[in-house]
Amino acid sequence: MKRLRILQVGDIHFPWSENVAPRADFGTSPDNISVVSSSLKTPGVALNKLAASIRNICDPKPDLVVFVGDFTVKGDPDNLDKAVKYCLNGLLKPIFSQEEISERVLFVPGNHDVTRPVEGSTDPYEKFETYRLAMENNGITNHSTRNFGRVTVPVSGSTVSALGINTCLGCGEFRALPSKLRTAISEAINGYHIPATAPKLIEDVSEIAEQLDMPLLDRKDIDGLDVELTGIHGKSPIIVGHHNLLPQKETRVLPYGELINSGVLREVLATKDYPVLYLHGHIHSDPIELIRDPLHHDGGILSISAPMITDGVNIVDLYLDADLEPIGVDIIPWRFSPTLQLVRNRSLRISMAHGENRLASLPEEARRIFRYLVHAGDAAHRHLSQLSDELGLDIDLIARNCEALSWAGLVHVANAHKSPPKWDIRLAI
Repeated sequence: MKRLRILQVGDIHFPWSENVAPRADFGTSPDNISVVSSSLKTPGVALNKLAASIRNICDPKPDLVVFVGDFTVKGDPDNLDKAVKYCLNGLLKPIFSQEEISERVLFVPGNHDVTRPVEGSTDPYEKFETYRLAMENNGITNHSTRNFGRVTVPVSGSTVSALGINTCLGCGEFRALPSKLRTAISEAINGYHIPATAPKLIEDVSEIAEQLDMPLLDRKDIDGLDVELTGIHGKSPIIVGHHNLLPQKETRVLPYGELINSGVLREVLATKDYPVLYLHGHIHSDPIELIRDPLHHDGGILSISAPMITDGVNIVDLYLDADLEPIGVDIIPWRFSPTLQLVRNRSLRISMAHGENRLASLPEEARRIFRYLVHAGDAAHRHLSQLSDELGLDIDLIARNCEALSWAGLVHVANAHKSPPKWDIRLAI
């Protein structure tokens, strides 16, 4: 069994995040925010302290780092450049070489990273030019703008693919709205005469336009993603986007809150014959969701949301079988205390191995252990040392295969916190 460690970094929203501390009670309301103490109010100090804390948990180095978008608040060139430099100088360069950054780090744009307004443009990607330039001027090419971002991580002589997708195509414009509504809104906003002496009014109208965004993924990208996933034959596909695939758990009457063609994307991801890991941000909270199609028993989506960077980050340990198909993940939430210290919250283990082939995909030793337990009866349980004696197998080999059986949901390790010889192994089905 192989492990791939992923650092998932959520929305940054520079420069707003410079002087904001984590939410004190880790609630889900975006309005429940506390300002940092006076000692941290110098611009940049809070973010630098966050970066130092995040670096401290990156030992060993993550195999993959993903930034899930919304680097800025308004997508302006100056703040995009500063946000990218913060990611590089504060988080990445102290840990990775430039070559490793190119090979291990994936960026995707968020709805706040587009340049507004887009007057008369016929190119739906033009609004990402400021974001693209900010990335490329700082040496980043895996920015997932017009084409998929792509990182290929070496794992035990083979590779694992991570793809970044742009879910923000409809942001900053109204072309995805019904034509009558689009025309009426455009005429109303364009006809709204704002005196130059009223900058706050200009900002308010801009905010109205932003809330009428219709985020979507280009259909050609969805079709291309389908081809990509078919081509990699289930070798641990990792997809990174900004938007959530399911409606948010908190009701927000704002159209830009949801990806309008997420149903098509869910269908592509959930109907493969292997599970897919989807990592995103956008909603400023951290739900974990399993999405499955009952007609595709071996597939499904495990969707993990990152909190805002001011609340913390996720470490996602992805475990793979010998064929590099996903077995499961350990999700380790690291969350900031009010003093900006990272605290490890309780981790969550989720199996991604399910369906009819979960036993057949395991090593012969694992199948032998399972058959032995089945033959012993449903009530049977064994300490791992007993299994080693009874089956004549090395205790380390037994431990590795019992762990694989546990990931597959076939056995339960009742006291996994103890040393392996004291593990109590029981059938889980």
